[in-house]
Amino acid sequence: MQLVLLFALVSSAAPPPALVFREAQELMEDGYLEAAAAKFVELVGANPKSDLADVALSSAALCHDRAGRPELAKRVYERLVVEYPASRFADTALFRLAMMAEHERDFDAAILRYLQLVKGYPASKERAAAAYNAALLFE
Repeated sequence: MQLVLLFALVSSAAPPPALVFREAQELMEDGYLEAAAAKFVELVGANPKSDLADVALSSAALCHDRAGRPELAKRVYERLVVEYPASRFADTALFRLAMMAEHERDFDAAILRYLQLVKGYPASKERAAAAYNAALLFE
């Protein structure tokens, strides 16, 4: 009886985040972008405090982008910025959101995102381009 109970506990435990992340990466590498994005988001849902959560969201957004699903990518980038503002991927997410807004001809939203990046991420490699793009849009 104890062995059955132990097996039930072990088998019902969620897989470790690193394993789920690797599975998602493999799906992405094999071209199953939507399945990979779902797996990355699943990882974050099950392990929001994992060290892999922010990179998983960034990867999910990239998968959606590459699959031609910009609205889904946009939602995931927004989630990354809101839930993980200190992430090393947050500035790039803001830059992508600004570029998407610009593409949609929502110039006010693009300017706001570019300026949010400039003010909030002074060490960002995207900072100069964001400031330049915001200035162009002000004209």
